[in-house]
Amino acid sequence: MRDYRRFELHKGNKEKFWEIKRYDKTLYFKEGNIKRKAGEKDPTVKAEEKKDFRVAQLAYDKEIQRKLALGFVEVQ
Repeated sequence: MRDYRRFELHKGNKEKFWEIKRYDKTLYFKEGNIKRKAGEKDPTVKAEEKKDFRVAQLAYDKEIQRKLALGFVEVQ
């Protein structure tokens, strides 16, 4: 299974992250604040299943482009 691709946004006092991975026809997402406050919960994983592999790959690419357009930058 492939690891998550991580994207971060540093704008003003906002420091957010967003992660995505695709496995077969399912997309997995995580997002949240980079600097969590005390007592803040860990980000939950959201899964979204598509009808087939091709549709999942197109949605994966589209979501990444959407986040890049919002100012997120991919980090390693």
